[in-house]
Formats: sequence, structure tokens, C-alpha cells
Amino acid sequence: MSIRVIARQSRLSQLQVQEVMARFPDVDYRLETLSSYGDRHQQISLLNGEAPADMFTRELDEALIDGRADIAVHSAKDLPYPLDERLEVVALFPPFDQSDSLVSRDHLTLNQLPACSRVGTSSPMRRRELLDLRPDLTIVGIRGCIEERVRQVRDGEIDAAIVATCALKRLGLEDEISEVLPFETHPLQGYLAITTLKGRTDLKALFERDDVLHRQGHVTLVGFGPGDPELLTVKAVKALEQADIIFYDDLIDKAYLDNLSSRSFV
Repeated sequence: MSIRVIARQSRLSQLQVQEVMARFPDVDYRLETLSSYGDRHQQISLLNGEAPADMFTRELDEALIDGRADIAVHSAKDLPYPLDERLEVVALFPPFDQSDSLVSRDHLTLNQLPACSRVGTSSPMRRRELLDLRPDLTIVGIRGCIEERVRQVRDGEIDAAIVATCALKRLGLEDEISEVLPFETHPLQGYLAITTLKGRTDLKALFERDDVLHRQGHVTLVGFGPGDPELLTVKAVKALEQADIIFYDDLIDKAYLDNLSSRSFV
């Protein structure tokens, strides 16, 4: 089987395609790359909410919809929510590292950076966590590929930058890591996703072998109204009876939970 793959033009994106397709050595593929809206509009800051949700996926989505490609490979955290209704994620591959790293001049750690050092990031979450630890720092919005961000540090345009560790490792830039940071990161950091047109059951079957999507559980939200189990719907009762784990709050009538004693409660 031969498939057409679309991805962004960055070296990191192309390495991500290689990483995904290496899982399927029997599949022949032809890679086409293109520049996304986000790649072409680097003046748009990712720190202030002005960036469109499909900033890094729009052109790849169009290639799938127009029939110019069979699949697109993305960094999963770049996917917009909701996804275009004509498309679906058919596979999600787990990361080998979800941490963030500090890249700095002279390999200074976060604590060693002088007061008011300029630290670059494109993530509001990273900005918040940086300022929680070092409120004296000056946070600078940065854009561009990973290599460009590292160059900005090397050339002294900024004093340091926060970069996903897995991106640095994929690019062979481990030596640039000054410190792995104790940050909470994006839940999808490091994950790689495959999208395609809805209805491509052949592609879904092809990639589901190593796909974590097909190994995930299902969550049902159930309401007791003001806490009276007699207000539960028939569907809600079935969901509770079939659940392996039940998360509940203090409004629930504990007597009703006694009837579900074979379950795990949290």
C-alpha cells in the first residue's frame, strides 16, 4: 500500500513523519510538505489569544479535503478543537518525553539566570509557570522553528528559551539543554497525531496497531439533580452499572453508592 502524506516544511515536522512511518515499515509513502498559515505569519503572537485555532493545520486540512493527500501528520497539541467536521484523528502515538527544557546562554539554570533576564516562550502556560518561579524575569513571545529559537539564544537576542524536550531530542539538540524544568506541560505534548478524511476505514485500520486512541476508556457524565437517585435516567443507571471507576462528589446519596460496591470510587 502506498499513501500520500502531508506535513509542514520544518525539519522537526519531517522527522515526526519519519518517526510515525517507521512504525509501519511495510507501508510505502510519499511525503509532501507545505508552509502553514502559522509558518507564514510569525508576527502573530501565541501569548495573547489572537492566533486562530487552526493556525498550524489549516493548509494540511485543505490538502486532505481536496484529495491531495491521504493523511496528515501533526504535533497533536497543534490540532484545533473542534476539528473540521470532515476530518478525524485516526491515530495518536504516545510521546517518549513530555517535559520542558531550558535553553540558555552559558548553560545557566533557571535559578542562575540574572534578574530581568529575557526568556522566550510561545506558550501562556509556560509563561505562567515561569513567572510563578521567577517573577523577576521578562517573558518574551517568540516564534519560528526550534532551530531558530535556539539561534536567538545563541546570538544573545534573548537570554533563554523554554522548549519541549522531545523536540530538542528529535532534532539532535540535546546538548542545548541547560536544565529539564519541573513544569506541568500540555497534556498532548510530544504526542503525534494522524488525521484523514472521515470514512477512511482503510487508513484507520492501518494505523490503529500502535494507536493509543483505541486503548483509551470512555467517560460518561451522570447527574443526580439535587442529589436524589430517583432522578437518574435509565441511561445514567446503565452507565453507573457498567463503570469500572466512579468519580463522585458529596452531594450524592451514599446509600445509592452502596449498591455499586463492586466498583472503584474516587
